[in-house]
Amino acid sequence: DVYKRQVSTQSTWGRNILNMVLEATMIIMDNSAYARNGDFMPNRWEAQQDSVNNLANSKLQGNPENTVGLMTMGGKRVETLLTPIQEMSKVLACFHKIQLGGTIQFSSALQIAQLALKQRLNKNLKQRIVVFVASPITEDENTLVSLAKKLKKNSVAVDVVNIGEQSDEQINKLNKFVETVKNQDNSNFINVAPNVQILADYLLQTPIFGGAGAANIGDDFGMYDTSDPEIAEVLRISLEEERERRRRQEEEQKRQEGGEPQQKPAEAAENKPTPQLEQAAQQQQQQPQQPQPAQPIEEEDLENLDEEELLRSCLLYTSPSPRDS
Repeated sequence: DVYKRQVSTQSTWGRNILNMVLEATMIIMDNSAYARNGDFMPNRWEAQQDSVNNLANSKLQGNPENTVGLMTMGGKRVETLLTPIQEMSKVLACFHKIQLGGTIQFSSALQIAQLALKQRLNKNLKQRIVVFVASPITEDENTLVSLAKKLKKNSVAVDVVNIGEQSDEQINKLNKFVETVKNQDNSNFINVAPNVQILADYLLQTPIFGGAGAANIGDDFGMYDTSDPEIAEVLRISLEEERERRRRQEEEQKRQEGGEPQQKPAEAAENKPTPQLEQAAQQQQQQPQQPQPAQPIEEEDLENLDEEELLRSCLLYTSPSPRDS
């Protein structure tokens, strides 16, 4: 059975290599004041960071020609942090520059993301926008439907992840938007309730990690099929390793920005005094120190001394040495 499972997994990977999707993806994050809410662990903003990290890795590793860009739609204005690139390190570096506050501008962010995708260098890449929504949508339904029709006309797929905001109006608006922009099931609406503890783990089981037209995660990418306990365990371990690597990278970046040299454990062990050196230092402290011979006074210095200092210098200079006593 184990051998059959390995053969099946290898054949699935072979099909995945042939069916890898060529995509240029713009990821829009919600950095509004609502992102500070702690209904997700540890809060909505950091939960978005973990999810974006996994999503960007999945896109870039899915095909060597894929590109990923990053935007924010909260604060004072919509900000494009990265146009679509192939370097994961730059995506991670952007997280430290983002500040939370204000409200989101959903429609403006999608329009700017469409322009960024339009300027992609490789025109063979399909266009996709993944937007995380962690605050109420202010646009009405008609505005969203009109925007969805424009995106569909320009062959842009949109995945919407709604985090925490569970009002009927919010869900109906976003669902209507995705249904309008959808073309042959290339767009998805993921509504995540606050009872989900780890957002990144939950999204691994959703269609946004399966590429265009995936009904579930195992259709295009067998490695995400969590129906197999062994594969689910491998995914969990891989996710934990990625989080640990990211934590070490953030600490190293903070250390470099602060300019404080960090001593390596090997160097610390080398600099630690050995017992022989400590014993020699104690013996040296116990030995009586020999008095230093008095330095002769220059004639030009004598003129600058007053009577008491001159008498003190003469007594010090003429004091008998231990050998004379």
